Amino acid sequence: MSHKQNQERRRGWAFCRTRGFSAFFVLSLFFSDLARGETDYAAVRTIFDKHCMDCHESKDPEGNFVLDNFETLMKGGETGAAIVPGKSDESLLVKMIEGKIEKDGKKIIMPPGKKKKLDATEIATIKAWIDAGANAPTDTKALVKELVVPKIVPKGRPRNAINALAYSPQQKLIAAARYGEVDLISSDTRSLTRKLTGHRGNVNAIAFSADGSQLFAASGENSLFGEVKQWKVADGSLVRTFEGHRDAIYSVAISPDEKILATGSYDQKIKLWDVATGKELKTLSGHNGAVFGLAFRPDGKLLASASGDRTVKLWDVESGERRDTLTQSLKDLYTVAFNADGKKLLAGGVDNRIRVWQISEAALETSNPILESKFAHEGAILRLVFSNDGKFLLSSADDRTVKLWDAIELKEKLLLEPQPDWCPGLALVSDNKTIVVGRLDGSMGFYNAADGKLISTNLTAAAVAQQEQISK
Repeated sequence: MSHKQNQERRRGWAFCRTRGFSAFFVLSLFFSDLARGETDYAAVRTIFDKHCMDCHESKDPEGNFVLDNFETLMKGGETGAAIVPGKSDESLLVKMIEGKIEKDGKKIIMPPGKKKKLDATEIATIKAWIDAGANAPTDTKALVKELVVPKIVPKGRPRNAINALAYSPQQKLIAAARYGEVDLISSDTRSLTRKLTGHRGNVNAIAFSADGSQLFAASGENSLFGEVKQWKVADGSLVRTFEGHRDAIYSVAISPDEKILATGSYDQKIKLWDVATGKELKTLSGHNGAVFGLAFRPDGKLLASASGDRTVKLWDVESGERRDTLTQSLKDLYTVAFNADGKKLLAGGVDNRIRVWQISEAALETSNPILESKFAHEGAILRLVFSNDGKFLLSSADDRTVKLWDAIELKEKLLLEPQPDWCPGLALVSDNKTIVVGRLDGSMGFYNAADGKLISTNLTAAAVAQQEQISK
């Protein structure tokens, strides 16, 4: 929108306010301005998200017409191009949403059936964008919405929950994911060395590169966007931000060769990214629930995903094709992990069980039998984490328990003391001698892996205040 048009709009609003005109009249000025033709792809994409994505996402799109992004929109579907730049009246898309197409004597209008149709303002917005040339988005960041909420000063000290932990033995650092930031903590001194700030929303998942030089932190705002920030660990400088998901990201994984970043979101999509350039390589569609867990097989050829749709899916990384769907779980799955040689895959979730599958080399359908289904906790399993050598497995659940297992035989070795809160953060550090737990109350606990005894606790200000209140 031009500077002159902005000035005209501001004068119009001021005029209406001074004369007590109704809100309806003021809004009509706003919408009539849109109808006159000043719009862009971001406005059009918002309309598609509202009305069209049930039938035209990349997963099984009607008529092979995909509205996930600008490129597929302009490509069209089975009947050819849907957009004629500069000519909205000749564009098939406009004819369909206006109901100007007839087949077998019946009028066809989209969205079909009893679904809510586009209103006059929405149709005018699309037509104005097409008549203006159907231009591509000049800045993809403009498609990311911002969450605007009132700033309310809390009366007490809010907790700063730990949502995930990651450990780098090379750097001897523990990364703790919190709201809007990541703490880097020395595994030797257990002191804070640096904060990585600037994340939007909860940081839900984090991962170090194999050499520990890079950290990838995933966050986002519900129903708005997801993003991953890539940090240089040595100096805390931001390398780049990966954007593309339409909801918060809950899982992240780095390929063993450090070339591919995988992200899983509440939008039910998995995206593969080129780490060197930040370019999106592929979108993997197939889950019917949020993607809560991701894991690369040690050879980097296979990616496993755990979802709220109660399935684990196996994906060929090079082609992006789905190899198999493991459906034995009874409820939502939160976490997934390969063992050291990649021949076994473990997953856990709401039905309290750790399931183990034997994964074949090609991982084709029917070639990945389930080996074991062990009742592991009295509550939903939140996290499964292998030790670096693959000999031990950590698990945590919402019954506030944390267990250490013999990963080879899946036999329980230790049950830690009852935790003060859920522990979505788990790590084995210092040559597997120390168990670290990160809790939703914001605190961290350090335990001896040999006997399970508490070594020390790092408390946030909120957790200290909470403990003081309990002691009173």
